Amino acid sequence: MKQFSQEIIGKTVVNTSGFVIGEVNDYVVDLETWQVSDLQLKIERKKAKELNLKVSFFKLGSLLVLVDVHQVDSINDQVILSLSKEDFKGYIDARQEDDEEEEAPQEEEEEK
Repeated sequence: MKQFSQEIIGKTVVNTSGFVIGEVNDYVVDLETWQVSDLQLKIERKKAKELNLKVSFFKLGSLLVLVDVHQVDSINDQVILSLSKEDFKGYIDARQEDDEEEEAPQEEEEEK
């Protein structure tokens, strides 16, 4: 089944229990395979706090997080993730740590 981006962006994202997490804000396309690899979710600050997600004190508005499409159970009127509320927090925390490690500047080895 195929859907246009405008049919997915803005959809409400819930988990299998029906807990509302946020909405689809954007998506990432792998340029080698031309397949969607991740959905970018927009999570309101209040909801992020309810999910116990790390939210910067200085950042106003919503939290944007990436979720691998393999975590999507189905897409109908809503996007349903296969993660429980607790698993979602653990998944996002791990994903943010991985992203921070990738963005960290590499130290150059000293020449002897």
